[in-house]
Amino acid sequence: MSILAYRAAVLTAIMGLTQAGRASTDSSLALLTGLETGCRAGPSFSGKERFCQSTRSLFEKVRQAPSERREDLINEGLDELNFAAEQVEDPSQAAAKVHGTLSALNNRAGRFTHGRRFADRALETHPADRDALISRSNAHFGLKQFERAYEDSTLALAIDPDSPEALRARALAAYGLGHLLQAAEDARKALALDPNDRTAFAIMKLTQGRIPSINIDALHARVANEVQREYHGLVHQLNQIEEKRRKPQVSAPPHPADSLAQAAAAKIASKDYWGALANAEEAIRLNPNSALAYYYRAAANNLLGRYEDAISDATRALMIDPADTAHRDVRAWAYNKLGRFRDAIADSQRSLQIDPRDAYAMANLGYSREKMGDLPGMLRELRRAASLSPQFQPALKDAAERHGMETAASPSGPAPDPGRRARSFLLVVASSAIGGILISIGFLYLKTEESPSAAQPKLPLLASNYSVLRTLGLGGMGVVYEAMDQALQRKVAVKMIRDELSGDPAARQSLLEEARTVAALHHPGIVDIHAILEDPSGIYLIFEFLEGQTLDQLIRKRKRLSLPEARAIIKPVCQALDYAHRHQVVHRDLKPGNIMVTGEGTVKLLDFGISRRLERRSNAGTGGWGTPGYMAPEQREGIVRKESDIFSIGACLYEMLTGVRPRPLDNDGPGYGEKATAVAPTLPSALDELIDRSMHPDPDKRIGSAEEFWARLDGLEAALET
Repeated sequence: MSILAYRAAVLTAIMGLTQAGRASTDSSLALLTGLETGCRAGPSFSGKERFCQSTRSLFEKVRQAPSERREDLINEGLDELNFAAEQVEDPSQAAAKVHGTLSALNNRAGRFTHGRRFADRALETHPADRDALISRSNAHFGLKQFERAYEDSTLALAIDPDSPEALRARALAAYGLGHLLQAAEDARKALALDPNDRTAFAIMKLTQGRIPSINIDALHARVANEVQREYHGLVHQLNQIEEKRRKPQVSAPPHPADSLAQAAAAKIASKDYWGALANAEEAIRLNPNSALAYYYRAAANNLLGRYEDAISDATRALMIDPADTAHRDVRAWAYNKLGRFRDAIADSQRSLQIDPRDAYAMANLGYSREKMGDLPGMLRELRRAASLSPQFQPALKDAAERHGMETAASPSGPAPDPGRRARSFLLVVASSAIGGILISIGFLYLKTEESPSAAQPKLPLLASNYSVLRTLGLGGMGVVYEAMDQALQRKVAVKMIRDELSGDPAARQSLLEEARTVAALHHPGIVDIHAILEDPSGIYLIFEFLEGQTLDQLIRKRKRLSLPEARAIIKPVCQALDYAHRHQVVHRDLKPGNIMVTGEGTVKLLDFGISRRLERRSNAGTGGWGTPGYMAPEQREGIVRKESDIFSIGACLYEMLTGVRPRPLDNDGPGYGEKATAVAPTLPSALDELIDRSMHPDPDKRIGSAEEFWARLDGLEAALET
């Protein structure tokens, strides 16, 4: 029996065990009972009446049948139930729950195409639905689409790292891919959480004795190779976006959406990918025929690791403007990330037919050929890309070293050690243990192994006082490192200007302004800056080192916070802003991503990178943008006031309590969506008035200070307690 036939037989057995071995809460009867309960007591949605008639009819028939017949009866009744669920067209959570449950029922019956379709329906309106992601992963597994199964289960684990169902789903996908070490590890974790998981136990048994001993040097080399590819891909994607942003756009007549599309590009340049997504979505809402807006939304989705969405947006852009090669290049990049290399090659080749000098298309081709094992083809395409644009020289050099090849024809001599450079890197866990999506969080985490100079920056000014430990990430203007203050023996964060901006006087000045702004603010609620160092090699800001999670990460994990929890976070934010405002500093980009909750429960304001000191006139124009949804209307006109930050506090409070991100605002209305009490009826009605006053489009009618905002919120809480 061939290895492929053997694996197919084993997978068939696993699928049978998977259907039989789920916990009772995941049984077909339990799923049907949940649907029937939702019909009786759940909220209404479009198409509910017809769907519930079919559900009740099947439920009564199954309930009265002998236990050994129930599973068969449910499977027999799925056609009618599926048809009724297809008619449900509603963006509500209740409708998504219906589609997610139908996905699980179809998967259990082995109807994986239906299972995938219903999971897609649920995820269209609620992309962070963990159960729907798990269901779609199981459907992909059943269809032998293991790469997609692995991706969905990894996304589910990012939402809930302790989900045994998600761990089981990824273990199955990893086994299907032949990643036995990952399969065994995920199965082990699933069993620790649910000792009765028969599927996880089976995977553990199947992998026993089949996992070779680990060569640590080889493991480091493989991981480093992936880091190199991810890094070069990230840089090239960002460079192409920046080129497109700077290229004059022909638009006659100009459309209001154009400025939003350009703002999305600026957000991508500053690594605010979620902000870019919001800008692009608003531009598309204003102009559904904007190819540029779809392109930037595709690029933002790529950088967030949402590759299917990127493909969809790039395709829409191509339908509007098929001659723009950038649209195909961004789609080819997404295809490569999903392992759809033939699709990526087709897009890249079409781009080169249109523009034979498209270096980005050549680089995409090189990546595809490398992953498909065509190393001469990889080298050929990367050489072509590097000959057209020097930015691809590092990618060519690293690819050649990875495989012991020469970057160009040269006299014979010893081949370079392909592991030498690789062994200098070690990936620290980011979004998943193997494969995950490094770019999805915008950071590359690296650690030196053999050659400190390979991972550590050359910081001559710091050498005598600080030891750089690792790269933490990329900010809008700088690279951030974790370092050790050797004199005080404490960890610090070192922010230095990025190499590619080192020759840009404006970038240097911006970083110095950030430093001076933050250095002037000493408050427990504002990240502290210890020192500012400058020499010909660069500018270095020494910040306090914080460990914890940002508020947006907390909201994504918890969905929504209780009023007391929100109150505990808002209080120090208000105190910090009140202090900053009294020192004539406005934050200008207050949002959940710039609020850090440390492991000790301390709340800190981050990123005063676009803050500016106020002029003496309160409406002095300062230019620039915040983040749509959190940005006060007057900021679009370049007007920044203390009240602009109050608007942002109200937007943050709304999202904390509802779990819904405020919509980008129109100048003529509040624009943050439904009232908070409509989304979360248990909230006090007085909260709506507080948010309305803080987010009023007219800054003169807004709550006037952070101190007043806190007093109103504190009074509201006190009134509830009496």
